[in-house]
Amino acid sequence: MRCSSVASPLDGVRNNTKFYYYPPPVLPSVKELLGVKDVHDELCHPALRGLFQLCLLYFVRIGELLNLRMSHVVHPDRVVCVGTKHSRSYSLYIPSLSSQIDVFSFLSDDLPIFPFTYHHCWLWCKKIGLFKTFGSSKNSSVLHLGRYLFARSASNLFKMSIITDCLRHRRIGSTLFYLK
Repeated sequence: MRCSSVASPLDGVRNNTKFYYYPPPVLPSVKELLGVKDVHDELCHPALRGLFQLCLLYFVRIGELLNLRMSHVVHPDRVVCVGTKHSRSYSLYIPSLSSQIDVFSFLSDDLPIFPFTYHHCWLWCKKIGLFKTFGSSKNSSVLHLGRYLFARSASNLFKMSIITDCLRHRRIGSTLFYLK
């Protein structure tokens, strides 16, 4: 007589190759970070909302977060973001990441932490109202909104070299682009 196998609660997860980071309630919402009420971040997937929260909180390029893999986790809740556009790599704190990754420890190190495409993020930002037009530009800042807002608000308070370091730019000229 054969014993029937007992289904594990992770059976469905093992077959799925996607990991979704769910932001903890301690992270301020997108509305709180921007101080506006016309952004409807509750409409998007919680993992996508967490991605937007991290971009606004740390002034990170969204592409750097989208490139994060499980192998980039170096310490509980800390990842090494590889800088794009010739910027330096840096360590980033992502609250409650390690407790969520532990469940997925059997999956590949190459698995992305945020399984979205740049285009998918752009479409959702437009859909939920997470964009703004600055100055005389006819184009909206969508995925780099946090970086624009930080550079503009900090320009009156700090030296440009400090703002350049916070945005992880190599040259001050790159930072000045956000102030046009």
